[in-house]
Amino acid sequence: MKNILQIILVLFCQSLTAQCFEDRHNTSWNEAWVSCEIKENPNPDRADSHWILYDLGHKYRLGNTHFWNINSPDMLEDGFRDFYIDYSQNGSDWKSLGIHTLEQGPGMSTYEGVDLTSFGGDTARFVLFTAENNWGGMCSGFAEVKFEVVELVSRLHVYNQEECLEVSVFPNPHSISFNLSVRSYCKGSVEYFLYDHTGKQVLSDKFWYDNNLMTREINTSSLSPGLYHLILQQNKTISRYPVMKIR
Repeated sequence: MKNILQIILVLFCQSLTAQCFEDRHNTSWNEAWVSCEIKENPNPDRADSHWILYDLGHKYRLGNTHFWNINSPDMLEDGFRDFYIDYSQNGSDWKSLGIHTLEQGPGMSTYEGVDLTSFGGDTARFVLFTAENNWGGMCSGFAEVKFEVVELVSRLHVYNQEECLEVSVFPNPHSISFNLSVRSYCKGSVEYFLYDHTGKQVLSDKFWYDNNLMTREINTSSLSPGLYHLILQQNKTISRYPVMKIR
């Protein structure tokens, strides 16, 4: 069965006013990613621009994409209009899905977004969205994007000789819990901290190192879907890893 990897750009509603339908997007102003300053693009084929780059953490065969444009009534003109979709396995060699047009958000709570394009099963770890123009606003952005994951191609396995840590995070993305495996080649306990996209610490714990592979199952059932940042610290060294929670 195909899995759905949902990338949530900003806060999910966590109150009684949250979305009642899975694919509907509310009209809150803070339910969007917005760029108001052009910067150098990660893809050298693109000019300085408004862009957002996703590191999915692993290589996946991707299928369809579903987009929600900015849906706040006062910000509809800032929504993406024409934009490029580029993707890469290593962050430096890019392929392009070309330029696409995203309809303007309606500013209504019944907004369910649109299916826009497909990666056709091609493999990517990095996905880049670059605005060509918008609907007349001073800034550019969109609210949410959902990727269809056909298959996990390779899992990110990290070993940092300088920091003496060998780390595996799996499954990633996950829905209820993920496994953290750590092997240290240095002395001292290993602490981990999980932060949400706002920088708030939501989980933490410590490994008491005993020269063996240390594995913990980390339960995230109480957390909202979205991108989290896992930080491991041993003595003065720090390592960071993206962790994705899906519905």
